[in-house]
Amino acid sequence: MNLAKAKEILDEGGLVAIPTETVYGLAANALDREAVTKIFKAKQRPLYNPLIVHVSDLGDIYSLAKNIPNEAFQLAQEFWPGPLTIVLPKKQSVPDVTTGNKDTVAIRMPDHKLTLELLEQLDYPLAAPSANKYKAISPTKAEHVKQAFGDDFPVIDGGQCSEGIESTIVGFEGDTAIIYRHGLITGEQIANCLNQAVTEYNSEKIIMPGQEKKHYSPRTHLIYTNDPEKVFIDHAVTKTAFIQFSDKEYDTHLVDHIVYLTKENGLKEAAEKLYETLHELDNMDFGLIVAEEVPDEGIGKAIHDKLSRAQNF
Repeated sequence: MNLAKAKEILDEGGLVAIPTETVYGLAANALDREAVTKIFKAKQRPLYNPLIVHVSDLGDIYSLAKNIPNEAFQLAQEFWPGPLTIVLPKKQSVPDVTTGNKDTVAIRMPDHKLTLELLEQLDYPLAAPSANKYKAISPTKAEHVKQAFGDDFPVIDGGQCSEGIESTIVGFEGDTAIIYRHGLITGEQIANCLNQAVTEYNSEKIIMPGQEKKHYSPRTHLIYTNDPEKVFIDHAVTKTAFIQFSDKEYDTHLVDHIVYLTKENGLKEAAEKLYETLHELDNMDFGLIVAEEVPDEGIGKAIHDKLSRAQNF
């Protein structure tokens, strides 16, 4: 679908799936309550879970947020366009449904040529969570969106997402930067940019996307483990696929299929391939997917977070 048709649908209050560098988003006019409500209905997403608002220019922040700290501009200038979402106090112009009835709004500038071109043609920003059903695997190809919503669903096909997992979400409480969701922009990068330590959100209360205990899950049973050989033995009668991240040598004679996301232990490459691999395995005839645990540091924090929440056995 071309940008002109996408703009027409969005201007009329409809939904369009858009490509970003992270995952495909299910987009609507972020300032139109009825249009945003359609996102929640299509995804079967609870209304308390806020959406990320996408912009094409740093100056767009002023129309959406107030009391903006200097640190927010530092981060935006360093990482936008890119996979970083910044949480700020919202203006009244942003509907409560867009922010999950929170008094903050989550904003980012996606790093994808087509979506930036689309945003520049619109008179409003786009609310766009991942274009999948609630808690399912995030889409990194147009075909993933159509699998979720049907072949006729309007999608701007921007090819394979280059980064492959959701953006990091960061906000501020007083002078402290807080990471609400781990992504490809690491805590270390944020700390270096701001020249200050950052903390992690540690409450069970869901206030930002990606904080549900179960999320990103395939239909196939998935076990995320630091002892895959034990899982292979415990489930020896089950047709099993194994996702390996490290170069460790395991006894895999009980495994039916192995996917090496990176043989050099490059976790950025593994992040790019993660959702695509889960989609592929989920469409094959496996009874179990076993994923090897990754180091909970750097980009590994984001992969670890996704797979911990994706576990459904």
